[in-house]
Amino acid sequence: MIIWKKINLGDLPQVTIFFSEFKNSLRIDSNEDLNKNYQIILEPYKKKWIPSLKNSKLITNDIQITKDYFNQSFVSRELIDRKKKLIFQMNKSDYSLDNPLKSYYTLLPENISPKIKDWVDKNNVSTKEEFIEKIYKRFSDGSYFYNLSPQINSNNKYENFFFNSKEGYCEYYAGMFVLLTRLAQIPSRIVTGYYGGDLNEIGNFFQFKQKDTHAWAEVWFDERGWVRIDPTRAIPNSNIRNSLNNYFVNNDKFSSSIFSNNFFKIMNFYFNYVDFVWTQHLLSYDDNERKNFIKELLSLNFSKVIIWIFVPILLFVSIKLLYNFNSIKLMRLKLALILFRKKRKLQIKNSDTIQEIYLKLMEKDKSKYKNFFKFYEKQIYSNNQISFIKVLKLVF
Repeated sequence: MIIWKKINLGDLPQVTIFFSEFKNSLRIDSNEDLNKNYQIILEPYKKKWIPSLKNSKLITNDIQITKDYFNQSFVSRELIDRKKKLIFQMNKSDYSLDNPLKSYYTLLPENISPKIKDWVDKNNVSTKEEFIEKIYKRFSDGSYFYNLSPQINSNNKYENFFFNSKEGYCEYYAGMFVLLTRLAQIPSRIVTGYYGGDLNEIGNFFQFKQKDTHAWAEVWFDERGWVRIDPTRAIPNSNIRNSLNNYFVNNDKFSSSIFSNNFFKIMNFYFNYVDFVWTQHLLSYDDNERKNFIKELLSLNFSKVIIWIFVPILLFVSIKLLYNFNSIKLMRLKLALILFRKKRKLQIKNSDTIQEIYLKLMEKDKSKYKNFFKFYEKQIYSNNQISFIKVLKLVF
């Protein structure tokens, strides 16, 4: 699992004020190069924050990007309004915080619920680690739920969440956790970023989307530095009422659900891989080279492009497709074409079996595709597999 981190202090003037006030409270005790680099390609997401792994150093020479040493994150002076490739170096860094900065990370709002304060007073009776464990155990006791659309029935959102409704999304749990730890005088902060991502097995790179955004917490220990704690992970899977991260479900390719196969997911991997290689190639040009490259494309003078970019990609994709393609996937593709723009009208569910789908077809389609559904069912459930050539004839 990959964690992309961003801590946003706001616009650059606020970061400058923060640095001026606490510049003598942060010390870098050691910084070791791990001899590992990674690169990211940013989409034009119209923000200033730059996602990165923890303890990274920017290798790309980009004067628009500065490092926030307090949060070990990066920020751009300008909005990211076009694709950008950045290369980072992974380091192992040790930091020390002096008391003024520790105190900053224990600041609290004035209108904290007395009920929450009482809970902290009753439970913060031992070490930091034991108090944090009590919070985690409370979230994992089965009474809390993860919900992207929680009901808000109180002006004091955190009190209502912690004692009454007990349901919310990641920012509820991270915010509540930081509030409790700061009440216990434990320096802590909320971190937002990306959690997980999809591994493109074709190109061996991760792709992060809006559905992967997440919030967690970090607490400061003098002997360990900032330690990541994700209170949302305490919620049992059975208590997750809805989550965008559960959108893709990996099922066995012989599942009775027709639409549970990985064929289209694999195809998506190929398209994303082609886009990834294309983007890498284009971003490696300087501005003049990029303009000439686009000019060649527009004038249809792209023989070199075909030879050096597209032919190797298409050859690779073709070989991979042929290697992974089989009669089951071919028949599933045919079924998808049969049901194109008809699923809603026919009220076909993802959980429907082949026979259930067939019975929902219109009479003329039942007659037309009777043999196809018969052989499709046989291909999936029978031990006597139909030859690929016979399937080709059946499909086409």
